[in-house]
Amino acid sequence: MLFFLQENIEDIYVTWKRGKIGEAVIYLSLLHLISFGKQFLNLLDSALFSLNEMMKGRRIEYGGEDVEEPERFLTEIDRLLQELKEDAAQVLERRNTMRGNLEKIEEKLGEMASGLEEIKSILFSLQEGVTLIHGKVKEMGALAEQTRILSLYGKIEASRTGNEQELNVIVDQIRELSGKFDRIVEEIESFSVALRESIERISTDLSFLVDGIQTVKREGETIREHLEEGDGIVKYVIAITEEAAPAMEKEKKEVDRLIHAFQRFEKEKREMEAVLSEVYDIVRESKNEVDALVRGFEIIHKEVEGEGVIRMGLSGDPVHLDPAYMGDATSGRVGRLIFRGLFSFGKGINVYPFIVSHWHMGGDGKVWRLRIRDDIYFHNGKRLTSEDVKYSIDRVKNAPNSFFFDAVEEVKIVDNFTLEILLSYPYMPIFSNLATIAGSVVPCGMEHEELEKNPIGIGPFKFAGWERGKRIWLEAFERYPYGRPYLKGFEYLIGKSEREEIELFKEGIFDIVELSLAMTKEAQTDPELRDCIISIPSIDIRYMGFNLSKDNPLSNKLVRQAISHAINREKIIEKVTGGTGKPAKGVFPPGTEVYNPSLVGYEYNLERARELLKKAGFEKGIPGEFVLWISEAETNRRMAAIIQEDLERIGVKVVIKENPWKDFLEGLGKGLPDMYLLGWSSDNGDPDNFLFPLFHSRNRGGAGNRSFYSNPEVDRLIEEGMREINPVKRREIYRRAEEIIVEDAPWVFLYHSVDFYLVSPRIHGFVPHPINFEKFEYVWREK
Repeated sequence: MLFFLQENIEDIYVTWKRGKIGEAVIYLSLLHLISFGKQFLNLLDSALFSLNEMMKGRRIEYGGEDVEEPERFLTEIDRLLQELKEDAAQVLERRNTMRGNLEKIEEKLGEMASGLEEIKSILFSLQEGVTLIHGKVKEMGALAEQTRILSLYGKIEASRTGNEQELNVIVDQIRELSGKFDRIVEEIESFSVALRESIERISTDLSFLVDGIQTVKREGETIREHLEEGDGIVKYVIAITEEAAPAMEKEKKEVDRLIHAFQRFEKEKREMEAVLSEVYDIVRESKNEVDALVRGFEIIHKEVEGEGVIRMGLSGDPVHLDPAYMGDATSGRVGRLIFRGLFSFGKGINVYPFIVSHWHMGGDGKVWRLRIRDDIYFHNGKRLTSEDVKYSIDRVKNAPNSFFFDAVEEVKIVDNFTLEILLSYPYMPIFSNLATIAGSVVPCGMEHEELEKNPIGIGPFKFAGWERGKRIWLEAFERYPYGRPYLKGFEYLIGKSEREEIELFKEGIFDIVELSLAMTKEAQTDPELRDCIISIPSIDIRYMGFNLSKDNPLSNKLVRQAISHAINREKIIEKVTGGTGKPAKGVFPPGTEVYNPSLVGYEYNLERARELLKKAGFEKGIPGEFVLWISEAETNRRMAAIIQEDLERIGVKVVIKENPWKDFLEGLGKGLPDMYLLGWSSDNGDPDNFLFPLFHSRNRGGAGNRSFYSNPEVDRLIEEGMREINPVKRREIYRRAEEIIVEDAPWVFLYHSVDFYLVSPRIHGFVPHPINFEKFEYVWREK
């Protein structure tokens, strides 16, 4: 929808500028288009908002663990069933052993009972013997008594007969014998009584013991009955576990299918959420743009030939004004207003023909024939021809920006307004490269020294003057191919600090200020500034690189993957960017055509990090320390401190080394650090501009691949992507290359940043650009 509005508005605008239709017609046409667009975007915004809220309300949380829980549960059940089966078998075995032991006990108890019965019989016989003895003892006592009486009668008889002396001897002996006999009888009597009592006690105890044996035997019978019943239960448990095994296996397969279905669903959901988020952001942005058009429509109608001048700041003087040499941000900011090439960037990173009216591809993608417009003029009044284009490309091939045109073999002039660009191999980024500052067209014969002093181009503003260290000013170009800009001119004030620029913005002197992350946080809390902030996601990547040229544990992919899992990107984004960045899953940022929303990357997971370190042979952490190089910037210091703290948790010690920017880059090119923090902003938004300079083996070291990464398959895919003409196949090639790079983990992919600007309410039509190719020709300033 936005492209429809943009194309129609630009068509009407160009036609109007060429005098084809009147002001009233353009006013009504634009008003109709804008009103229609606003209604459409309002409806789309409402629908997307409802869809987004519905998805949030129905959100299925799948972090890999929730859906996998049933699988772990079934596995645990299966394990428990196996244990139960083994335990039941052991119980059955023990019960059989117990049954055997019971039989032995019963046998022994039977033997004991027989023995006890025999003992009871002996005791009974003994008791009878004791009774018999007791009877005999009584008879002996009676006999002893009779003997004493007899001795008494003998003594009396002796006295009567006179034979007392002779008979006394016999009588005394009989008396003595009777006394001994009495004593023996007493002893036997005492022994027999004690023996009788013992026999009675033993008999009682034996009876109790016999009763106990009988009780034990009865309990044994009960136990045997219980064992018989228990055997049935145990056998049933074993049978159940055996029957459950196939069912559990089937359930596990079903759960596996469920998990795979959830994973597919989660992948599709992430892709849909990413697409929905992008569409929603585009719609919101489009609404803002249309609202701005509506608010400023009366101003356009009344002041279409505005006389305003925009003032901005530059941190320092431009290093170069010759586009073939421009490489720094300051030079590029000025250069992009002065110069244009055959192609130009739109509001995003897609390119469109700027001064090319027709083009044709031949030679299997190696020959491009271009027809350029015949009404294009340089700032010095000279008309642009094919000769100027050839001269401009040829001179860049011998300048610092030559890498943009390495694939260009030759530029041939067909006629004044037709030329052919011959490539050594099919190279699809050629149009994107021609849209960069390096592809700018300059007048034929104009040398480097002259361009540095007085740059001449075909851009919307022409160079007007430069007071070094103070200011640069530009004027609107009346013969700009798409009509004179609304602004009268541009003025850059040089050397102001960011805080000074913000104060000048508050005073109304500066109209636009590019904000750092630190100042963005301050501005967001300032009532004067917070409503003036606008933002745009940048086409960039912030990363921590590993130096793979060193022989240390970092050369082990498992170690690099572990470190990638151990770094908390969300924390870095929150603490360093104020929550404005987007976690990086891979190389390509959102907004590029090859961005893969389903790429998982490395989520923060300390447990997984430790598992990978253990697998790499470092279960207790990595001995020694690694040096992390950073350049002098507060954001780098904050990031490095968080990384240092995160890696310490998995036993990886990091020492931070801060260096001046020049020394930092030289050290990286020589392979000095173990790890380093760096970023990359795209020159043209093409995927080749990310992969070729940063990951191709040919660029190891100072040429861009500062991790010294090398993978032949990645090299092949990068080269294949350069040559592929089919955009769908090309996207898949770059996505495959990215997947391999992410798996190899030569970087820790941290985040993609967001650019912030302060824009005065007096400024209309300013739309920030993801790679800084803003369309200031369409910006106007209220008087």
